[in-house]
Amino acid sequence: MKKFIEKILLTNRFQVVMFVFVILYIALVFRGWFSFSLHVSGDFLYKFPEAVKDFPLFPSLWNSIIAGGLGGNASFLLGLESWYLASAKIFGFFGLGWEWVEKIIWFYPFLFISFLGSFFLGKRILHSSIWALISSVIYCTNTYVLMISGGGQIGVLLSVALAPWVLDRSLALLDHLSRKNIVYLSIVLAFQMLFDARMVFVTSMGIALLFFFQISSISWLKDRLLYLGISFFFAFGLLSWWLLPFVFSPHETLSSMGLSSVSLSAVRYFSFAPFEHAISLLHPNWPENIFGKIHFLQPEFLLLPFLAFLSLSFIHKSETKRYLYIGFVITALVGAFLAKGSQPPFGNIYEYLYMHVPGFSLFRDPTKFLLLVALSYSVLIPYTLQRFAEIIKTKYGNKKERTVVGILILFFIFLWGTVHREIFTPGLGGTFQEHGVNIEYTQLKDFLLKDKEFGRMLWVPTTHKLGFSSGLHPSISAMDVLKSTNSAELFDRLQNSETLRKLEEWAVSYIVVPEDTSAEIFATDRRYDDKKYQEALRAMEIVPGFHVAAQLGKIVVFQSNLPVRHVWIIGDGNISVSAEYKKLSNTSYILDKPIGITLTALYLSERYDPGWVARIGDLRIASTKTDTNINMFNIPDGASDSILIEYEPQKYVIAGMILSILTGCAMAVYFFNRKL
Repeated sequence: MKKFIEKILLTNRFQVVMFVFVILYIALVFRGWFSFSLHVSGDFLYKFPEAVKDFPLFPSLWNSIIAGGLGGNASFLLGLESWYLASAKIFGFFGLGWEWVEKIIWFYPFLFISFLGSFFLGKRILHSSIWALISSVIYCTNTYVLMISGGGQIGVLLSVALAPWVLDRSLALLDHLSRKNIVYLSIVLAFQMLFDARMVFVTSMGIALLFFFQISSISWLKDRLLYLGISFFFAFGLLSWWLLPFVFSPHETLSSMGLSSVSLSAVRYFSFAPFEHAISLLHPNWPENIFGKIHFLQPEFLLLPFLAFLSLSFIHKSETKRYLYIGFVITALVGAFLAKGSQPPFGNIYEYLYMHVPGFSLFRDPTKFLLLVALSYSVLIPYTLQRFAEIIKTKYGNKKERTVVGILILFFIFLWGTVHREIFTPGLGGTFQEHGVNIEYTQLKDFLLKDKEFGRMLWVPTTHKLGFSSGLHPSISAMDVLKSTNSAELFDRLQNSETLRKLEEWAVSYIVVPEDTSAEIFATDRRYDDKKYQEALRAMEIVPGFHVAAQLGKIVVFQSNLPVRHVWIIGDGNISVSAEYKKLSNTSYILDKPIGITLTALYLSERYDPGWVARIGDLRIASTKTDTNINMFNIPDGASDSILIEYEPQKYVIAGMILSILTGCAMAVYFFNRKL
C-alpha cells in the first residue's frame, strides 16, 4: 500500500493543480453518473429490490432468464453474471436501491480503475505524472469508451477499464522478472477475463505486438515467454469455476441464440466503422449511439492520429524506449485496421481471420479492436506533447517549464473537449441521462408478486427496460422467441393454434403490452407512435385463451385462462397432471411420485438442454427434446421413488471452485515462499 501511495503521490503544487483539473474534467464528462437517479439503458436494465433478493450468491450454470426467457446454459457469461448477481444481492441486503447499486458496482469502479490504470501505464512509459494525466483523459473520455458506457455494455466497460492495468503489469513483467509481477498480472488478468474474455484477447494482441518489438535475444525471449505463460496459467486457474463448465458443458443455448454460428454476412453487417473513423478513434455511432446509424467523419478527429503519429518524428536512436513507441504505433495501426472489419481497404483479410483464425469468430462487432487504438493513443499523444514541451524548454530554459507544460495541457484539454463537444450538450443518451421508474411499472411488479406460482410473461412485441422479471416470473420477448421480423408477422403468429400450444408448454401465464416510456418499442423515426401501440393492443385482445387481468396506465396485462405448469407429468391414458415439486436451486428440483398414477413421462418447462437429467434412485434418465423445445423425461415402468431433476453440468462449477481455491493457495505459496 505504501508503494502504491508513493507511486501516485504528486510532488508539488503545480502537479496537484493539474491533477485536480483533470479529475474535474473527467467528472464533468461523466456528470450524469453523480446524480441520485437511475441510469439504465440498452443492455443495462433496472432491477427491483424484490428481484435482487432472489439473486443467487453461488454461481449457477442455469439461468432461467436468458435465451429469450426460456432459460439456458449461462456458461458463456457465468463470470460476469456471478459478479453481477452476487454483488447486487450483497449491496441490496443493506437496503440500497438500484440507483446506488449500479453506481457502486459498475460506474464508480469503472472511473476509478480506468483512470488509475491509464495513469500508471502513462507514467511507466513517459516517466512523468503530469503527462500521465493526459493519458487518463484520452483513455477515459474517447468516443469508444463513451459509446459503450452510454449503451450500458457494463461487462465490456469494466474489462476495458482493466486493459491498461493488464498492459502496465505486462510491461512491468517484461522489464523485471519477478514473482510479484507474475502474481499481480495474474490477478488483473483474471478480473479482466471475468468481465469480458473478448477484451483479454484484444489486450493480449497489444501485449504480443509490444513484446515483439522489444525482443533483444533468444534467452530474453524464452525467459519472458515463460513468465508470461505462468501468469496466464494462474489467471486461468483462478477462473476454473467458470472456464471448466464452459469447456465441458453442452452449448445448446449458444446455438439457440445464434452465438455459436460463424457467417460472413454477420461480420459484414456489423462492420460499421470505415478506416478513417477507426484511425481517428471515432466510434461509428458517435454521438447518438443509435445502432446502425453511421455519421460522416468529423474532420477535427483527424487531429488525433496526427498528434499520435507525429511522435515518430521525435524518436531518436538514443531513445531507450524507441522500440516500445514504435510498437504502440504499429498497435494503433493494427487496431484501426481490424476495427473497420470487412470494410475496405483489404476487408477480405478480416473476413479470412474471422472464418479461420481461432478467437476471431468472437468479434462479429469489430469495433472492439478500437481498444488497441485507445491504448496506443493514450501513450503516443502525451509523448508528442511531452517532446514539444522539452523543445520549448530547451529554447527558453527551465524557468518557463511549468508555464509551458501548463499551457500545453490546458490547450490539449480544450482541443480534446472541442473535438468531443457533444460531451457538453444533452446529445449523449443512454446511461448518461437520468431515468425514473414509472408508477405503472411499480404497480406491475406489485401485481406479479401476488402470484406465487411459476409463470412466464410474454412481452409484446418486446421487453421494456423497466419491466419486472424474476426467477418466478421470467420475461420473454415475443419477437425473439417467436422469431418474428416485424409486428404484423408476430401478431399473425399469436393467432395460430400451434403458437398457443407453445405458450402453454412454455408456462406463459401473462402477455404484457408495455408502456413505451422512451420511444424504443412503438416508434417511427425514433419518435413514439401511438398507432403502433394501439395496433399491438387490438391484436392481443383477440388472442384466444387469454383475458385482460389488469390495466395499469398504458400497461395492459392479459392472463391465461388455463393453469400454467412449470413441471407436469403424463400418466396412464395420456392424462396430463400438474406435479407438486420443490425448487432446490436454479439447477435442481425434487418431486414425489403422485399416488395412484402410473407415470409415463415428466416435463420440465425450461429450454431443452442435454444437461438436464432426472434421477429416480440410481436410475439416470436423459432429457428428450420436444417439438416445443422443452425437456421431457420418459419414466420407466415400476418407478416409485421421488424424482430429482437436476442440471448435471453444475458439477463442473463445484469442481472448478475447488480448483480455483487450490490455484489461489498455490499463488500464495509461490509468492511468499522464496525457496521455490
